[in-house]
Amino acid sequence: MLPVINYNQLKVVNDTEFTRGQDNEDLFLKKFRSIFNQPIRPKPGIPTRSTKSFDSAHAHVGRPRSRFAVKRDRVSTQTRRDPPTVYDNPLAHDIRLHISRLRKHGDTKSAQLSGDDLVLNRERNIGILRNLMKKLPFERTRREHKAVYRVLKEVWPTELASILDDSKHRYPVLRELATVATLNTVPEAGLTTFGNSGLHMILKGTVFPQTLPYLRKVLSANDQDDAEFFACPTPLLRHRHIKLHVGDWFGSLVKLEDREVNSKVLSVMTMEPCMFLKISTADYKRILQKVHQRIENEKMSVVQSCPFYKNWPGLSVRKLATLIEWRNLPADSVVVAEGDIAPFVAFIRYGKCDVFKQVEALKTMPNGRQLRVFKSVLLGKLDAGDSIGEDSILERKPISCSVVSHTDLELGVITPEKLQLLDVTTRTLLSQTVGPRFANISEDEIHANFIKQEMKDDWDKMRHNFLIQTMNYCGIRPGYGKWRHGKESPA
Repeated sequence: MLPVINYNQLKVVNDTEFTRGQDNEDLFLKKFRSIFNQPIRPKPGIPTRSTKSFDSAHAHVGRPRSRFAVKRDRVSTQTRRDPPTVYDNPLAHDIRLHISRLRKHGDTKSAQLSGDDLVLNRERNIGILRNLMKKLPFERTRREHKAVYRVLKEVWPTELASILDDSKHRYPVLRELATVATLNTVPEAGLTTFGNSGLHMILKGTVFPQTLPYLRKVLSANDQDDAEFFACPTPLLRHRHIKLHVGDWFGSLVKLEDREVNSKVLSVMTMEPCMFLKISTADYKRILQKVHQRIENEKMSVVQSCPFYKNWPGLSVRKLATLIEWRNLPADSVVVAEGDIAPFVAFIRYGKCDVFKQVEALKTMPNGRQLRVFKSVLLGKLDAGDSIGEDSILERKPISCSVVSHTDLELGVITPEKLQLLDVTTRTLLSQTVGPRFANISEDEIHANFIKQEMKDDWDKMRHNFLIQTMNYCGIRPGYGKWRHGKESPA
């Protein structure tokens, strides 16, 4: 560190000019503080070096140093230097480069990832899977299961993309598969992994397939389209001209019939210690059955919630429920129009509907002339648990009312083509159970509902006109002057 006393300044103060006479006493006192070195105060925002680092940096002052020590210091200085980062590049902060990169792939809001970004994203996803698979399925938390499902959706093979179509199933099958995925570790090279036992994804290492094809694309055990690709006995490859790396898939979700689990079909051999993510065929079969059972129970509950089918036997309800398809309709949609044959049988699962009927009425024009017009009269409402259109399809007659969705609807729909697949007993039971909706309403009740509806409309119009006249009489004009809320008053 610097010495406390500045000896050069001390010599100046001790000069004879300062020691002579009484007039220089004030000057001596002013110069006296300059004898001592002032401590270096750091500037705000600039980091300072500690005393220890300062001593080590100035330890060589005053003594000779060898060229080996200088070279060692240079090497140590280079090793202590931080590794370069992307921010060290002066062009990394140029926003023009990033904008041009986004425009190259499309709109800035919907820009796709480039090739390098896709590779990095894939490596990150595989790293996440490698860490999560270290736990057994029952040890993983709900949050970790969601993370596995999210990553599997991104790295899932395109050959098996049909399993990602959630429109076929109300419950995603892949979400359930993510909860049973396990880790399979092969510690040595030259060992065989059998792909007929399940679907495998390579998380670490390299393998080469022993047979072709090494990935089965069929998800049905009864499908015979791929029988020609898996000849028996299985022909083995003689040359290792194909290699599978990290992120590749092999095996099958559905076990090949008439083949043992340890069969060479769909098998691979490791070239180094490997780690695999495995979804076994037994787990896939069990989950598929569970998902189908959930969907079937849900359809049966929708049918049984309708009052017409509460006393039906369970076998007949099951036969009718297997024909249901789910369909969504927005609000203010015409489900069935009056005078038309119903396009389907619908069971309302969620939502509400309004039932209207067209009536002929006389309307007086401002000039006193009367015209005949058709108006819709509200007869009632349909709620969750009601059904529509059975009698119209079975008897092939037009429906007597129009059904319009009041809110968003979720319907269980049976088309006429599928209704023909029912056996004679179930069709007879269906025709004896259901009947026309709102068919018992008489003309007097329709007339009374029409008068009530028209009186309500007339009252609403009169109340609105009276309110506007009152406000205009008092000088109140909404949207003008000081009653113009939320907007600047006109100049």
